[in-house]
Amino acid sequence: MHARTAAALLLGLILVGGQHRAQSQQRPQAFIPGIPTALNTPLSLVGAIAIPGLPLVSTDLLWVDQASQRLYFSDRTNFGVDIVDTENDSYVGRITGFVGPTGARGGGPNGLLVTPDNKLWAGDGNSLVQVVDLSVSPPRITRSIDTGGNMRADELAYDPADHIILIGNDRESPPFITLISTDGTRRFTGSSSMCPRPSRTSPSSIPRHWRSARCIRSPVAGGPVSRSDPSSVCSWRAARLTS
Repeated sequence: MHARTAAALLLGLILVGGQHRAQSQQRPQAFIPGIPTALNTPLSLVGAIAIPGLPLVSTDLLWVDQASQRLYFSDRTNFGVDIVDTENDSYVGRITGFVGPTGARGGGPNGLLVTPDNKLWAGDGNSLVQVVDLSVSPPRITRSIDTGGNMRADELAYDPADHIILIGNDRESPPFITLISTDGTRRFTGSSSMCPRPSRTSPSSIPRHWRSARCIRSPVAGGPVSRSDPSSVCSWRAARLTS
C-alpha cells in the first residue's frame, strides 16, 4: 500500500452492501472452481474511527486477527502499529517503538501478521523484524531480529506447518529473504541473483515448494547450507546464524 494523505485522523470502515442479493445471483459462465468470482455490489461508508496522533501520511499493510477480532495496521506516521477493535468499531491503542516513515535505512513498520501463539511479527527499517507480545498489556516489542541487511525488512508470510516466518529485504542488492523459526530454534538468511525480486505484495502463506525443497547440509557444523527448488530455476545459498 502506498503512502497516502488523510485529511483527518479517521480510518473509514467500508462494508459491502447487498450481500443477500449478490449471493442470489447466478455464477457467470466463466466461473472457475476455486477462483473467487467478482460481483459488482454497492459500497457505502457506514462509519469512521478516530486515530489519534499525527495525520496519517505514511501507512502500509494491515492484518485482521480472527481469533481476537482485532485489526492491526502499519502506521509509519506515528512510529507504530495501531490496533482497532473490529467487533465494536473502536480504536484500542498503538504499539510503539518502530523506525517511522523516514529512516535512513528504510522506514517501518511494513508488512505484519499475527501467529497462533499471539505474537505480532512486523518488518521494520534498519533490516529489523520486530516481535510483539500481544498477551501483555499494553502489547509491546519483546524481540528485535536483525536480518543482516542494510535497508528495511518488508513483507512477510507464515508457514503454520513448520512454524517459519519468511520475510524479504526487497531494497538490498541483491534482494534476499530470511527464514525465521517462530519457535526460536533457528534462523537462515540467503540470497541469489537467480531468484526473482521479493514481492512487495505480502503473500498469505509460504509457497508449498519452499517446504519441499532439497536441503544439502554443509560438511562443517554450523556452516553454509544450500537449498534448491527442483521444480524451478530459483536457488539460493543460506548461512546458519545464531538464534
